[in-house]
Amino acid sequence: MKSADILLVDDDPDLLKLISLRLTSAGYRVRTADSGEAALAALAISRPGTVVTDIRMPGIDGLQLFEAIHRQHPALPLVVAARRRVMRVEVASSKCVATRSQAGQRGA
Repeated sequence: MKSADILLVDDDPDLLKLISLRLTSAGYRVRTADSGEAALAALAISRPGTVVTDIRMPGIDGLQLFEAIHRQHPALPLVVAARRRVMRVEVASSKCVATRSQAGQRGA
């Protein structure tokens, strides 16, 4: 794992290509995944330094992807983006997972 390695996840192929080109031109090594499922498969092969993911995707969305990655790699930095807002999730990630899990239990 190198800190300059980024796994970029987005279901929009145009945006995925644009961001990938920008990050590559800035000196990062970028791997892409067009879904949460593809991202988890890519993580099983090689762990990047950072994961950058869209929050809204069909299938496994960005928050579900975050939770799955956090269970397997709790120290892996994640950036979750939602159109105009970006949320950087790192050390406080376990609190985010616990809060979301507790909210789901209250409705049950």
